[in-house]
Amino acid sequence: MELKKIGICQVGKTNDLVRRTSEIFYEELTARSGLEIELGVNSQQFQEYDCIFIIGIDEDLIREFPKEKEAIATLEVPGPEGYRIVRKKNRVFIAGRDARGCLYGMARVLRKTALKPGYAEITDELVNISITPSSPLRGHQLAYRDKQNTCPGWDLDDFDRYIRDLAFFGTNAIEILPPRSDDRLYSPKFKKDPLEMMVELSRLIHGYGMDVWVWYPNMGEDYSNPVTREKEMMEREEIYSKVPYIDAVLIPAGDPGELEPKELFPVAEESSRILHRYHPNAKVWIAPQVFAPRVGWHEEFYQELSKEPEWLYGVCYAPWMYETIQQFHEAVPAKYKNRIRHYPD
Repeated sequence: MELKKIGICQVGKTNDLVRRTSEIFYEELTARSGLEIELGVNSQQFQEYDCIFIIGIDEDLIREFPKEKEAIATLEVPGPEGYRIVRKKNRVFIAGRDARGCLYGMARVLRKTALKPGYAEITDELVNISITPSSPLRGHQLAYRDKQNTCPGWDLDDFDRYIRDLAFFGTNAIEILPPRSDDRLYSPKFKKDPLEMMVELSRLIHGYGMDVWVWYPNMGEDYSNPVTREKEMMEREEIYSKVPYIDAVLIPAGDPGELEPKELFPVAEESSRILHRYHPNAKVWIAPQVFAPRVGWHEEFYQELSKEPEWLYGVCYAPWMYETIQQFHEAVPAKYKNRIRHYPD
C-alpha cells in the first residue's frame, strides 16, 4: 500500500522513551521519504491520512482503542522488551510490552516499510506478529580509544547514527570505556576529549532507553602501593561523578592490567563504593580475564567468588578462559548462576 500522507500517533503521555520512539520514527520516515508526515497524540487528527501508525505500551494503547483489544489479544502476550504489531486497514498498531518494546516494535515496522525520496509503501512483510527478544542482555561495546581504528575518528553524530541503528536491530545495552584504557591516552583522530565524549555517550545511550555499561580495566602498575591505589581511586571518583548515567560496570582481571584474585576483589570493592556514591543502582560484574594466568589462578578466583561479596552482582565468561561456559556455570556459586554475562571480545 503506497502512502502519501502519514500520521504517527503516540499513546500515553508520561513515558519519555515512548515519546522519543515516536519522534525517532518521524525523523526516519521524513528523512528517507520526504513525504508529509505529522506527529501527534490524538488519532482523530489523522482521519484523512493514508496510514496511521499508533505507538504505545499495550495497556495504554488498548485503553485508548478498546475496539482493537480483541485483535491485539489474538497474538501471544510478549515478554519483557517484546511487542505486538497489528495491521488493520489503514492503521498499524505497535503495542509494546514496555517502553523498550515500543522502540523495537517501531524499528520492525520501519524495516518492513519501503522508503525512498517521494515514496513510501508498507510491504507485505509487515504482518501481525508477537515478538520477544531471546536474550535479556544484547549489548555492544564502542571504544573511543587509540587502539580502535574506527570510532576515534567519529564525532557525536556518528555515534548517534550507529547507536540508533543498533537499537533498530534490538540492542539494549552499549558498553563504553574510560579514557585510560589503552597504550596511549589520546588518538590523533580524536575530535573531543575522551572524558567529554564518555559523558556525552552516556547521555546519548540513555536517551535511546539502553543500559549504559562501562568496561573498566585496572591500569595501575602496583595496587599494593598506597600512592598508586589512591591515584587510581581518584580517577574513578572523577569519572563516576561526571558520567551522568551508568547502569553496570564490568571489571576485568587483566588484559590490560594483571591483578591476582586476592588483590582484584578488594580493588573492585573499593571502586564499587565510589561508583555507588554516584550511581547507587549500578550493578558490578567481574571477569576472570587474564592473558596468561599462572597455575592455580582460577582456583583462587573461585575461592574469592565463593565469599559472595554484597557489592558484586554478576560474573562474566571472558576471553582467555580455558574452560567451557558450562564448566564456568558449574564452578560459580548458586547466587551467580543466572548472572553470567558473555564477553566474546
